[in-house]
Amino acid sequence: MKKFRIVFWMIVVLCIFTSFSVAINNGQPQENEMVTQLLKAANNGDAKAQFSLGVVYYNGQGVLQDYRQAAAWTQKAAENGYPMAQYNLSILYSNGEGVPQDNVQAANWARKAAEQGHAIPQCRVGELFHNGMGVPQDYAQAAAWYRKAADQGYAKAQFLLGTLLYKGLGVQQDYVQAAAWTRKAADQEYPMALYNLGSMYANGEGVENDYVQAYLWFSLAKMQRVENAENLIIKCEKKMSPEQIEKAKKMVQEWSFKK
Repeated sequence: MKKFRIVFWMIVVLCIFTSFSVAINNGQPQENEMVTQLLKAANNGDAKAQFSLGVVYYNGQGVLQDYRQAAAWTQKAAENGYPMAQYNLSILYSNGEGVPQDNVQAANWARKAAEQGHAIPQCRVGELFHNGMGVPQDYAQAAAWYRKAADQGYAKAQFLLGTLLYKGLGVQQDYVQAAAWTRKAADQEYPMALYNLGSMYANGEGVENDYVQAYLWFSLAKMQRVENAENLIIKCEKKMSPEQIEKAKKMVQEWSFKK
């Protein structure tokens, strides 16, 4: 089973990691002062410290890596209402890391985090409804949760909402809106959004047919190592004049310089 990638929202814990200096005793990492302080705060019910300890144990930063300890501290923070912990606990249940694999629990904790208004958990709830994992498959619910996250500028949600609009799953099929949301994700260089937007321009779906634009977006997808993008660039070239190809290449260069 493909594992979900844990996103341990590092804004909170970067300040912790920069303070770590791992002590070694008989070849084993020892808890340092920062971990000791975190443990003290966590045992006093500090949800942020509990969450941070979950990250520390999951990554083995300053302590021996221990998924069970990671899950235990993450659960404490989640039960205290800490949204980042609720999200991470959802991932741990999906992957069966430190806890038994349980899609229903994964969905429940993701929903708790999403209801606090955070885009990443909202997108995750959308994916769970999209794929019927821990909840009944429901494209309309998936679209609704994707939109919440997409409205906050989260590229993955914008791409997935565009996909549902393109296919007419859970929403009325709308190529124009599909292209608009896909463009938002592509502007953030979300790899498959770059590819899909190129296809929309090549096919004239939701946007006017434009091989120069298609060439641009396929080229950007190729830079992100999206499979088959190079083949579609070649197909575009066969339908373009030398002047159009030159224009498209210049646009690719200008995009690269903007970064």
